[in-house]
Amino acid sequence: MLVWPVGDSGEVVRFADTVLAHFEDNRQRRLWHREAGGQLFAEVTSVGPLIVRATGPRTSDRRTRYSHAACRTAAQAEVDALHLEGLHYVGDWHTHPQRIPAPSWRDRLTMASRMRLSQHQLGGMIFVIVGTADFPAGLAVLVHDGAALHRLAPAKA
Repeated sequence: MLVWPVGDSGEVVRFADTVLAHFEDNRQRRLWHREAGGQLFAEVTSVGPLIVRATGPRTSDRRTRYSHAACRTAAQAEVDALHLEGLHYVGDWHTHPQRIPAPSWRDRLTMASRMRLSQHQLGGMIFVIVGTADFPAGLAVLVHDGAALHRLAPAKA
C-alpha cells in the first residue's frame, strides 16, 4: 500500500495493492500502447480515502497514444453499481507516456470540470496520472479542491 498525505490536514490518500497492480498493468511502456484510464472508488475512513477499486479502460472508451476519453454512459453505470456496494466515486485516473507524469492543460480543465459537476460531499477530488517510472515516482497524485489543483507528495518510507 502506498500513502500520500494531504497537506497538513492529517488525512492521507491510500491505494490498495490491487489498485497499484491495475495501474502497473496499464502503464504505457511501448510506443504502440495507448492511454488508458478509468475511475477511482474508495472506502471513506476517518483518516481519508482508501482507494480499493480502479475501473477501466473500457472497450467503449476512445484511446490514442496521447489521449483517453471515457465512455460517459459506462462510467456512470460504474458509479451507480459500485455505490450500491458501498464504494464512493472519488476521482479519475489515466496514463501518460512520460516517466514522471504531469497534468496537461486538457487534464487541468477536465479535473476542474469533474470537481464542479460531480455531486458529492468531498472536499476535493482525486486524480492520478500513471507514468512509466517505478512507483511512487511514476504516479502523479493530485487533488482538485474546486479552486486549485494540488500535487501531493508520497509519504516517506
